[in-house]
Amino acid sequence: MNALIIGLYDNGDEENLKNIPTSLYTHHDASVKGLLTEHANLFGPLKARKTVVVQKLLPDYPVAVVVGLGSNKATYNEVDELDEKKENIRKAIAAAVAKVRSLDIKELKEIHFDDCEDAEQVAIGAIVSDWQFDELKNEKLRRKPVKYVLADQSNAKNVENFEKGSNIATIQNFCRRLQELPANIMTPTRFAVETRQLCEPLGVKVVVHDRAWAEEKKMFSFLSVTNGSDEPCKFVELHYMNAGEKRPLVFVGKGITFDTGGVSLKPSSSMDLMRADMGGGATVVSTIAALAKLKSRVNVIGLVPLTENMVSGKASRPGDVVYAMN
Repeated sequence: MNALIIGLYDNGDEENLKNIPTSLYTHHDASVKGLLTEHANLFGPLKARKTVVVQKLLPDYPVAVVVGLGSNKATYNEVDELDEKKENIRKAIAAAVAKVRSLDIKELKEIHFDDCEDAEQVAIGAIVSDWQFDELKNEKLRRKPVKYVLADQSNAKNVENFEKGSNIATIQNFCRRLQELPANIMTPTRFAVETRQLCEPLGVKVVVHDRAWAEEKKMFSFLSVTNGSDEPCKFVELHYMNAGEKRPLVFVGKGITFDTGGVSLKPSSSMDLMRADMGGGATVVSTIAALAKLKSRVNVIGLVPLTENMVSGKASRPGDVVYAMN
């Protein structure tokens, strides 16, 4: 079974339904607009992120969810540095996908989407919001995956933008997954392996250095952190060069795969969250992977020092003097 999600703008007009993005109902010979008009008295004007389930809207879609997109006159917010129209679309699609999921349709295979005049944001809103970290659960308890599809495939540009949004969202979810994996799995070594597996097929050069290299470079400040751990440290370099001789941007991301605080122990109540202390490193890897996936014309280098900060007789103590590369 497939479900359909349709976005509807609300500009405060009495004839709210005239604001349906045209591509979806044109694709279906105007039948969607007619059927929604028929149902209008049942749900009235849709405010932003309000959802309504419509049964048997079209033969292909036993279930459809109509969602409010807010105003299509929303613009870029200079204060928040945010495109509010794009944000409205992402949040609306997220609400609609959550509504579809809440229906617990056992045979759900695909969710099809109206392009909402911005297919890229539709894909991002759907894929990012529908992600759950459940790979360590029993397979029977994991959420069943569905396929996300643009309903109207006739517009090549929309299809391209939907694919672009899908790529961006998938790599965002990769970044979230790295931070959610527990520290006994997401060690510095595992992080380096996952980085290779993601980035090298995209044309990114990945170099993984070991402790001997760090000692040769006199990175004793970095090594003073890793001394307390039984896990070997790693230092990952990523190179994505697709802009000729232009000087590269350099991104540096913190890669502490678990941070106890060392001798200055962190409170136990929230220490489990320290599995995500490598969030900076995960973001650097994911950013470069996304740039490579999109074949962006940029030169970028990523640097991710990876280690645990643990407690042992070799852990750093407050007041210790250590030497760094400089």
